[in-house]
Amino acid sequence: MRRQFRTRAAMLLATAFVVALPASSAIAARSALTISPKHYNFGRVAVGTTETATLTVTNTSSEFVAVTGLSFGASSFNFAFAAGTCAGEQGLADLSPGETCTYVISFAPMTEQGRETATFCLDEPVEVCTRLVGQGRT
Repeated sequence: MRRQFRTRAAMLLATAFVVALPASSAIAARSALTISPKHYNFGRVAVGTTETATLTVTNTSSEFVAVTGLSFGASSFNFAFAAGTCAGEQGLADLSPGETCTYVISFAPMTEQGRETATFCLDEPVEVCTRLVGQGRT
């Protein structure tokens, strides 16, 4: 009987402990990289021309970080990775703690249409993104 009591008491204590944890105690994954600016507006760009923007990437952690991929979100066919100091193989980069590098992104509208948006993202253990906006004009 005594053994059963201890087991139930331990279960109740464990249950009370789990229930007592605040929701904010969950650890959310956070990227070691930041992209600046967080939003870039190319404005109205003449059809058939190209405008570029330079995005600065910083490793804010105390660890070495490898950028394992880069991508553009939906509706991004007029936006492209052009160059930059992060430009290793296909734009992948290895950053030491506190190190920065740049990505040059181009916007080349093919037609005059409404506002176009894209999301430029870098993959490392946690994805970090910036929003891009532009509009073609004649």
